[in-house]
Amino acid sequence: PVNVARLIQNARTTMGKRSQVSNLDPITVISRVRELQEDLVQLFPSYHKDYNGRFVNVLSQQRVERALTLFGIHLRQILGSKRVLKEYKLNDKAFEYLLKEIRTKYQQSLITPGEIIGAIAAQSCGEPATQMTLNTFHNAGISSKNVTLGVPRLLELLNV
Repeated sequence: PVNVARLIQNARTTMGKRSQVSNLDPITVISRVRELQEDLVQLFPSYHKDYNGRFVNVLSQQRVERALTLFGIHLRQILGSKRVLKEYKLNDKAFEYLLKEIRTKYQQSLITPGEIIGAIAAQSCGEPATQMTLNTFHNAGISSKNVTLGVPRLLELLNV
């Protein structure tokens, strides 16, 4: 739900110089990433209103933790202390900004239980397909355009 690589790039360009040495401690990086993971578990919507308007617990804490396991692994892999300090060279201010942005973007990507996602998924698939079809008609008759577009390109992407 979060493009962490893009957020790291934003943090590097807006918050600090790339050539400077990081002022973070590896233990601090590990503990802050662990705190972020615990915050994400708390943000996960586990309650929704039933037909009487009462809040009902639909997900146990164990299910929420299982759902976030893969994202947590991804975060620990991308935000490992060695990578943050040596590769990204984030300072304290940039790292705090990055963690805050990850938390915000994750919270914005959540959908409440019971939300109708079929229409959202259909729209997400239908809009690019329509645009590819329109682009195919714009390029009709141009022999220099030998790039696969339109429905064949959509089928190619879906089969990958």
